[in-house]
Amino acid sequence: MWFFDLLLRLYPCGFRTEYGTALRQQFLDEWAAAPGLPGRALLCLQSVWEFLLVWPHITASELAQDARYAWRSWRGRAAVTALAVASLSLAIGVSTGVFSIISATLYRSLPFAHAEELVEMHVHYDDVFNSPASFQRWQSNSNYLADAAAMTIAEFTFSKPPATLRIKLAQVTANFFPLLGAQIRHGRGFMAIEETPGKGDVAVLSNAFFAQAFGSDLNVIGQKILIDGRPLTVVGIAPPAFDFPDAVALWTPTLFDLDRMPNHSNTFKLVGRLKPHLSFARASQAFDAELISMMRRGDLRSDPEYRPRLTPIREQLSWRISKSASALFAGIFAVLLIACANMANLMLTSIAGRRREFQIREALGAGGGRIGKQILTECLMLASLSGLIGLAVAYITVQIGTRFFPPAFAFQSYEILDTQVLGFACLLSLLCGLVSGAVPAIARKRNWAIRASAFRHALLSLQLCLTVVLLASSIGIGQALLRLQRMDLGFDASGTTTATISLMGTARANPAAALAYLNDSVARLRLLPGVTSAGAIDFLPLATESYGADGYRVQSSAKPGVAVQVSASPDFFASIGASLANGRDFLPTDTASSAPVAIVNEAFAKLDGGTRAVLARKLQKMTPGKDEKSPTIVGVLRNIHFIGAQNGVFPQIYRPLAQSTPTFFTIAVRHSPNSELTNEIRATLRALAPDVPVYDIMPFQRRLDQSLARPNFYTIVIVFFGVFSLFLTLINVYSVCANAIDQRQRELAMRLAVGAQTKQVRTMILRQMLPAIAIGLAAGFFLIAPTSSLLTLLIETIRPGHWSVGLPPVAALGAIAALAIWLKTRSILRLDPAETLRAQ
Repeated sequence: MWFFDLLLRLYPCGFRTEYGTALRQQFLDEWAAAPGLPGRALLCLQSVWEFLLVWPHITASELAQDARYAWRSWRGRAAVTALAVASLSLAIGVSTGVFSIISATLYRSLPFAHAEELVEMHVHYDDVFNSPASFQRWQSNSNYLADAAAMTIAEFTFSKPPATLRIKLAQVTANFFPLLGAQIRHGRGFMAIEETPGKGDVAVLSNAFFAQAFGSDLNVIGQKILIDGRPLTVVGIAPPAFDFPDAVALWTPTLFDLDRMPNHSNTFKLVGRLKPHLSFARASQAFDAELISMMRRGDLRSDPEYRPRLTPIREQLSWRISKSASALFAGIFAVLLIACANMANLMLTSIAGRRREFQIREALGAGGGRIGKQILTECLMLASLSGLIGLAVAYITVQIGTRFFPPAFAFQSYEILDTQVLGFACLLSLLCGLVSGAVPAIARKRNWAIRASAFRHALLSLQLCLTVVLLASSIGIGQALLRLQRMDLGFDASGTTTATISLMGTARANPAAALAYLNDSVARLRLLPGVTSAGAIDFLPLATESYGADGYRVQSSAKPGVAVQVSASPDFFASIGASLANGRDFLPTDTASSAPVAIVNEAFAKLDGGTRAVLARKLQKMTPGKDEKSPTIVGVLRNIHFIGAQNGVFPQIYRPLAQSTPTFFTIAVRHSPNSELTNEIRATLRALAPDVPVYDIMPFQRRLDQSLARPNFYTIVIVFFGVFSLFLTLINVYSVCANAIDQRQRELAMRLAVGAQTKQVRTMILRQMLPAIAIGLAAGFFLIAPTSSLLTLLIETIRPGHWSVGLPPVAALGAIAALAIWLKTRSILRLDPAETLRAQ
């Protein structure tokens, strides 16, 4: 019999209430009449079959009935329903949008075959692999790699008259695409012979670049294109959404052809595929052993500042957000809990007003389970509606994320109509509906008034606790962003417009012609109205992470230091609002034929005595080139942030552009802050040399804003969480107070009738709610410290929270909650004891 009882419990409670007793009796009769064990087994199978046939129809019918009833109930309480849906829609929508960004980076499948086998190697192999043969010997003898490919990325000029584009190009080994398992969409990949020096005049285009530059015309295959003036034959088109590494536009197999492509970087990356069935832990051990062996033989240089490591490809691609994912998920979880608590409290308030309705239904035969299912169905329907509306909110969140936190690769695009994202939204809606519906369903079983009051106060404490944490987090992350924005960067970007220029592939690619063009362009820009100064630099501060660095020391000193190497023209420092701490700026007389000079920053000067001690001393390079002369330090620049505002200040060495002329540089034009010279600068440079590509003409401040995009996005998310939770918590405080007054009108009327003052009654209600408020605020206050430690994963400049950070949100929430309670209890002033008792 236990079997049929278990089967019966699977039917909807309404069906069990009406037909359960009769069905059980019928089964008992048939069980008694069944002929032996085979007959009873057949009876059990028949019962299961009937259950499978009947259950879907009965369940659908009961759900439809509950849905119609819920709709009628909503129409009678439109304000409460709209508030519940709006709050839950915002919570689900923002959470889904943030998850879309996290999913694109951490969880979405990569466009590589068996991506779990791919690793990146971070080590200076440049001195070892100087030819295809040496690289082939190394990978053939590896005891942990089945195959490996090398690559280097740089920016080049693509010429297609009358337009020019600045694109990223990857120089790779010929096995690059087969190693990653990327199938060429059209044409072919590279052949082994094409990585031989002098044979690599071919290119594979990315699908995005193929569409942008050639309108997806397949006739481009077999044609020649110009990259920095060098012709390359297009042999293939990469698959859609494949732009590894670093969102490049095209690939060419010229990695070891050092004379083929200009501006070739001597530092490259390695990506490898582990041998079958080899774990990453064992591969890491083999990698470390190989490095030790190579260093002992002298084949590999040892750099104490650089730790070689082996990294899974997914971990390498997700470095921008992997550390912050846990903090973002914690915020999502907190705001969803607050939204669920708010919805549960609204449902408790709504159900409290329907007690008479439920009593009538119970008197007519509805069981507690049937009514509980009705409540749960209403909450699930509200959550489902909120989830649908939340998709629109998620779309807006994704657009904000794309603006402040653009994806690094095409295959990491942020999408809402994605299986993982839609599954996440459905799961959130289901969980929110279950959590929100379970609380009132449990509370109404018995001792309704006591249970409902206890649940409301517990939910209020939970909301206050989480709100304090989120508000304190908002304050902490906001302070971190303000520190970044107010940080003394060492220069003033306001009133400066920048323009990036590449001379590669033009007639001005040689040093003499490049210097002549540079001097002429700077001179013409200085003549524009409102311009106070103009200068040029090869690597603009905070605009790029590409830079050169080497070991230097001051002559007669034993203190070497690794410094960023930059070339700048006279007046460049004035053009960006930087200043010298000592010495002089570069002069027009600092030419290639004059004595070599240099300017160092304060961080470098501190390595050897300070700003005064290093002046007039000579710089010695740790690995000097042939016939390279040591420059004399003529000035010390005040520290400026060069690589990243959050990364501090590195030692820097500046050389005159006339003594080390690059073919790629950025011009900075200083003008009045209120003027806009973008069009004038573009027209001036185009008139000077129409064939010279000019890129990224924009205010310097915009470049800085782009470098702060990631902390800006995190700030928006956390601040939204904090403000949203504050809004929902105040609604809950007001709702709990309103319900307390509504449920106790008879008691309050009797107190007033026997002589109690309204002020005494209001104070009594305030005192009764204060314990829940105090518990929530105290719990939130003690959670601030661990939360601030988690937030350091979002922005590196966030400092561990001091206990005082929690005082403003605790004090503000406590005062606002008390004020909301006091204002709501004003309704007691309008309470007529006689009329209230008569109505009761």
